[in-house]
Amino acid sequence: KWGILTSCSGIIPLLFLTANESLAQQINSIIDFSVMAFLFVYLMCCLAFLKLLIQKKLQCSLIQWTFGLVASGFCLWIMYETPVKILAIASLFVLSGLPLYLFWYIRTKQQPLLDRTNTEF
Repeated sequence: KWGILTSCSGIIPLLFLTANESLAQQINSIIDFSVMAFLFVYLMCCLAFLKLLIQKKLQCSLIQWTFGLVASGFCLWIMYETPVKILAIASLFVLSGLPLYLFWYIRTKQQPLLDRTNTEF
């Protein structure tokens, strides 16, 4: 039930932000925002992968570096070609998860070490 409530509370402002005369244009805008929001997350995963490769240094192959760099470059290229309005709104979706993460992080730091394995979030 919390997932549905969270999804609805996120989509309602998005509907107002993308208000158009045409329903098809509004749906296309929502799709653009959701794809860009996912692309931000995907870029962070690519950068984390590259960071792991840097830490391992000699244990990684050229193909791993190639995949990481090509994936990061693709994300950056798509973001460069995207209008600023879509980037700004999509980044708000990604940043909206930050308070939830901070809440979870503070909550797990306050629990004793043995209770952390049973965390329900």
